[in-house]
Amino acid sequence: ITPLAFMNLIKRISQFCFLVLLIASCTEKEWETNFNKSEKVNATPSLQKLDSFTIQQPDSLTFGNFYEVFQTNAANSRFAFYDKVTKHMVITNTQGKVLSVWGGKGRGPKELMQVFAYNFDEHGNLVVYDNRLLRLKIYSPEGKVLKNVRLEEERKGHYIGSHQLYAQDDKIYVGILEAEFVNMSEETAWWNSQLLAVYNYGGELLSKMGTYD
Repeated sequence: ITPLAFMNLIKRISQFCFLVLLIASCTEKEWETNFNKSEKVNATPSLQKLDSFTIQQPDSLTFGNFYEVFQTNAANSRFAFYDKVTKHMVITNTQGKVLSVWGGKGRGPKELMQVFAYNFDEHGNLVVYDNRLLRLKIYSPEGKVLKNVRLEEERKGHYIGSHQLYAQDDKIYVGILEAEFVNMSEETAWWNSQLLAVYNYGGELLSKMGTYD
């Protein structure tokens, strides 16, 4: 396995572990948890550069400003970047060659206004949530729009508040803040909100789960 592939494998494992830990941390009041104090470990964390590449800008395309977070597909063979200026999704290979460009500013089926969260699913489809259009758009590996739907209860029952989106088995998991807890009063403080919404690819809300301990 190449260093770049290893780096992206660790990234995807970390995303999955984040969701597992989030769900595992959700408790009911009657649950009891025992905590064991561990020994203090004196360690200085450090980062090591494994690999890098430069995106090869085609002559016919002008880049603006890429969003700080990128995503990779399950095979670690494609990267997805969001250009905040041109509103394009830019897909490259591991050498930085641009394979395709989707989106562009607008309100049409393929177009985007403000991407808030995105990720690949296990089939290589790119799942994109547009915070301005309040729509979920799913692009095939070839760039065809497979879905363009409104997410149920978004901005009514809850607000999507996480830039991390996870798509698996035709389900989408994303962090939320329930609308009734937006008011920061003592009785309706945000920590009483459920944390995670689960949608299907049709935009239907399947469930909400998770609370702060």
